[in-house]
Amino acid sequence: MPIVATDHCDAPEIVQDDVTGLLAAQNDPQDLADKLDQMIQDRERWPEFAKNGRRLVETEYNSHVQALRLEQHYDVLLQEGVRDSRRVA
Repeated sequence: MPIVATDHCDAPEIVQDDVTGLLAAQNDPQDLADKLDQMIQDRERWPEFAKNGRRLVETEYNSHVQALRLEQHYDVLLQEGVRDSRRVA
């Protein structure tokens, strides 16, 4: 499935412009319309976008990678909690 999104928030992390899909400028209806038209006209690239998107998800968003990132996030929070508790004491 081809993806066209705007460059708002975290969308560019998953929809990498011209790699896993197309990105339009946020709050720019004409750019979004142009990107949609480009995607419709460029059907031969749909399998390429799909392959690249799948590869991105399998390497960056698999359960092992996400568990490691979550663990690192918890480690940072725990360290910040230790620092904060020392300030209060």
